[in-house]
Amino acid sequence: MNIVMRNGKARMTIDKMMQLIDGVASYNDSVDLEASPEIEYVKVSELARAIAVLNTSGAPIKIWGFDLDSYFRRTGKQRVHCWMSGFVHSDGYGYDPRIQFGQREAPVLCGRQSCFIVWAVRRELARLDAAYPSLEAPILAWLKQRREAARAAGAAAGDAYHWAVLCYALMFVDDIGAASINDLLFDHRGNGVMLARVGVDGAACQQRRAFLHFDAAVGVIKHFGHADSEGTSWHPGERMDFLGATLDLNREALYLSELKRELYASAIVALVVGEIASKVELRVGAEELNSLCHKLLHAASTIILGRAHTFYILRALQAKTSRRWTQGSRSKSSRRAPLVAGAAPRRSARIVPSCLALSLPAAGRTRSARLLFRRVARARLAWRERLWRLVDYRRHLRLLRRPMDR
Repeated sequence: MNIVMRNGKARMTIDKMMQLIDGVASYNDSVDLEASPEIEYVKVSELARAIAVLNTSGAPIKIWGFDLDSYFRRTGKQRVHCWMSGFVHSDGYGYDPRIQFGQREAPVLCGRQSCFIVWAVRRELARLDAAYPSLEAPILAWLKQRREAARAAGAAAGDAYHWAVLCYALMFVDDIGAASINDLLFDHRGNGVMLARVGVDGAACQQRRAFLHFDAAVGVIKHFGHADSEGTSWHPGERMDFLGATLDLNREALYLSELKRELYASAIVALVVGEIASKVELRVGAEELNSLCHKLLHAASTIILGRAHTFYILRALQAKTSRRWTQGSRSKSSRRAPLVAGAAPRRSARIVPSCLALSLPAAGRTRSARLLFRRVARARLAWRERLWRLVDYRRHLRLLRRPMDR
């Protein structure tokens, strides 16, 4: 058992890979993920594309979202599985009826629950939009145009959500993000839906759609026993952090959030400081490099030109054996030849247990890669500032106007 602090909250992780008795597989080894339905996880780019599509209506747009509080620990188990999470204390035996951090199937179980929750949220928002239809002529014309485009594209009848809606919502495990057209609300009689501005002056004001959608989505998750996490909700506005990225309607941009920039830069500094063997070589642990590589790939989803700088990291991770090749062993045959058990390694290779080495290509091949490694060797503690200068944030691609993703 391990206790870690994250965002000021204690999180207990159980080592479910531990083999308690010889001959009996551990909990995680006995889990068959192939038997579970496959889940296609959403991307932040899908929400950005949906925002761009909604923006073609010409109506005001608001984005909103929230995290579910203690999602794993509010999710129960089948009673037939509770015995697998038992524990023994000096005063007796007990079991944990909730999902534990460390269970191999936990992301799949919670992901399947997320699919149901977002379906329920979409259904409730569609009901509200039917009860309070838009009366603005540009929005009605836009909805008609989208429906005609769906029929022309041969979209199925049940696929209308991805073509003609006033709100698009998606969910990644415990994070909900959405975008809504923020028009004024009217009932079927054409009367405005009025509210009192509680906590301000008590004056009556007409409600807008995005704020209704936000309150309704929170109500749906509470109906199923969950709650929005305090301090992590993004009320309807022009800017929001979602899945480590910032969506900014005013700038029409999608970029890496400030928190992720700080965390990723710190991870790079911790990895490279004191680990530089020479000006052209960097020796790091395989697991640490793999973790950093996935962080940089996530950053490359918003910093498009940054992905090119992960080429040599990916090539090192794809190596079948953990080895470091000297500058002279550049031939294809020696680079790919596997090591034979019991045989002496080739003279051109050095075995580096649990370690991967990144070497520069031959002179004159990739100037940008040589400059990158030279900066690592020279800057060290200034790496954080230098890394994020590789790509100018003013070059972010504008949100594409395309059909919403599934």
